Parts: sequence; structure tokens; C-alpha cells
Amino acid sequence: MLRRSAVLALGAALATPGAAGAQAAAALQTLHVGGSADMDAAPILYGIQAGIFHRYGLDVIFQKAASGSAVAAAVAGGALEIGKSSIVPLISAHARNVPLTIIAPSVVHRIGIADSALMVAADSPMRTARDLNGKAVSVAGLNDMQWLATHAWLDANGGDSSSVHFLEIPGSSVADALEQGRISAGTLSEPYITQAVKAGKARIFAKMVDAFGSALTTAFFTTIEYATANRDAVRRFGRAIVEASAYCNAHPDEMTDLVSSYTSIDRTLLAQMVRPQFALELDPHAIQPIVNAAAKYNVIAQPFNAQDALFR
Repeated sequence: MLRRSAVLALGAALATPGAAGAQAAAALQTLHVGGSADMDAAPILYGIQAGIFHRYGLDVIFQKAASGSAVAAAVAGGALEIGKSSIVPLISAHARNVPLTIIAPSVVHRIGIADSALMVAADSPMRTARDLNGKAVSVAGLNDMQWLATHAWLDANGGDSSSVHFLEIPGSSVADALEQGRISAGTLSEPYITQAVKAGKARIFAKMVDAFGSALTTAFFTTIEYATANRDAVRRFGRAIVEASAYCNAHPDEMTDLVSSYTSIDRTLLAQMVRPQFALELDPHAIQPIVNAAAKYNVIAQPFNAQDALFR
């Protein structure tokens, strides 16, 4: 467990350098990085706290964002140098010739692990994919990762996703909607999965992202213009993130206090939930199944080689 001094060090690292550190900070290249303030942010927070980014000549300033679309807009407009997002919007951006490029990996799905899940009410009679044909199923956002994965899982397991009525419901409201019978199933991510199960309101029906195998579900990105002009800094950021990610994977319990202190998510809940696994390489093969599914379900017009969306 991180000591209180480590948590205080995080706050100091995130703050503007004082006079004593101004000279050292001047030698570092500043990167403003945006993303959601949740467990997925652990490598960024640890990289700042442990001085990993500094060793790579970078002064990383992490900025909380309300959504992936807000991050993308900030990166595209130059308010942020780098953003972290679900992989699906980045796939859509590439397919539409939006000049964004993927520069480093973030979270990778582990087959059989419920980091995201299709949930049903605790007493629901639903047992198979076919049982959801014609039913109402909620997702956090239409055409997002959970929407796409649910389509793929249903069709791969005997269901008919074209018959399902998808609607948007935020994660905080899904358990109540299931309990009240307003939907037959709903997609959730952590910490909402753990909250719903512990409250006795829902059970895990399917680990729908399994339909994509060991897929890269989130990644870091920037504009092609910025990456081209700052190629060395972008490469160093990628190496630093992988180093921090490896430590987070090996010491998940240490991340509990670190993330809780920054996000205000209850540490007990963080300790109980499924922790993310961070990818240690940017592998296009871990993205290609999602690209193919995005084309199949008309999120993009046609498939492309996932390698083309990565910075080279």
C-alpha cells in the first residue's frame, strides 16, 4: 500500500513546479494529457508520482475529462497534446480521415474477465443470447465499445443483435433500470459492475468483449501533425507509459490508494473491483477484430488495416 507521503508526492508532482524545481522543469518537454479519472489512469498517475516521465525528459500534466469526445476535441484543438480514449472513436476517426493517430497502448481486455459486462437483473430468467432477441438492452453510448461488443457477442452465441432494441442509459442508472424491469439487460463497466452485484440488483450475464479476444480497448492518441513534429517526445511518452503500466500490472494493490486519492472513488470499492490490465505493446492485431466489427455493424463504411491507424 502506498504511504501517505507517496500520495502527497503525487499532489506535488501534479502541481506547478515551485522555484526550487523551476530550473529542472525547464529542461523537460511539457505534455498535457487528458483522460477519464478512473482506474485506467493508474499508469499516468504512477508515472508522474514515481518520476518515470521525468526520466524520459517529459513533464506530464494529467487533466481529467468528462468524456472521450471531450478529450478528442481538446486534442484536435491543441488544448491537449495527448489524449486517452476508447479505441472505437479512434477507429471511427481514422475511417473518416480525421487526422488523429494512436501512439501508445492503454487497457487490454483479458478473456474471461468481466472488466465490462452485459448484466441482467439478479432474478432474471435470461440465460442465453437468444433470450435477448427482441428485448431492450442498454449501453452507455450507441456505436461505442460496449454497443459493438454486445452486437458481436449476441450474433456469435446464437442471438440476433438486429432484433435487439438498444438504448442509452448511464452506468449509474443501469442497476435500477434492471431491477425495475425497464430493460432486460444492460452493459456496465467497473466500478458499476461490482456495485450492482454487491447490492443484489444484478448478475453478470455475459463478458461480451470476449467476442473480440484479447483486444486493446483503450489507447493514447494525438494529432498526426503533433506526432510528426514531436516524434521523439511521442516515442519517449510511449516508452514511459509502458514502463509505468508494467509496474501497475505487477502491483495492483499499490494503485488503490493512488487512484482513490486522485479520483475520490472509494478505496474499498476500488480494492474489490476487477482491475484493468495494461497492454505493454501497441499491437495492431489487438485492434483489428474491433475494426472488422465496426465495419460489419456500420460504425464505419469499410474495414481497414489497423496498422494504418498507428503512428509510424
